Amino acid sequence: MWIIDEELLQRSTWKELFQKIDSLEGKTIGELNLFDLVFFNSMDNSFVGNGVYVIKENEEIIYIGKASSRPFIERFGGHLDLRTIGGFNNLLKKIVEKKLGKEKNDQTIAEAGRWLMKCKVILVCMEGRTDNSLQFEVLENVLIDKYRYKQLLNKKFKLKYKYDEDRIIRDLVYSNIGEEASIT
Repeated sequence: MWIIDEELLQRSTWKELFQKIDSLEGKTIGELNLFDLVFFNSMDNSFVGNGVYVIKENEEIIYIGKASSRPFIERFGGHLDLRTIGGFNNLLKKIVEKKLGKEKNDQTIAEAGRWLMKCKVILVCMEGRTDNSLQFEVLENVLIDKYRYKQLLNKKFKLKYKYDEDRIIRDLVYSNIGEEASIT
């Protein structure tokens, strides 16, 4: 299993979500196909996939990101831009620097892309609507806070939303629908 649906977010505590993420193996990124990123488990999805994603190297979480203004399929495409001048491939650039220990150029970014294909991804799916960009930001921010002591490749981090692991996720993530999210 590699998908956590929005229903789980509505009824679970933060602690339960963290345990779920830790227990899931994820799906190998190199084995993903277009269908996986659009329809997930079935053809009857009523929305294009948005949400938060967790990337693991073996069992270790290395990156947490969000697909809010663009669906998963477009966000992953941006991550896999193999050009040094690519604007949305910061994950590959971080892999070159932190995991491969090399200087950034087109060749090493392509090498990072091949390295990333061996990693696994977990999708936390949320319905993409025009009034819920804050929900994506809150969920991503809390997950980065939880796993920030790991070897995350995310940029510098500052916790913006305080949470209690024993509280229901819905109380924080869905309480401010309609508020404007900041770009991170």
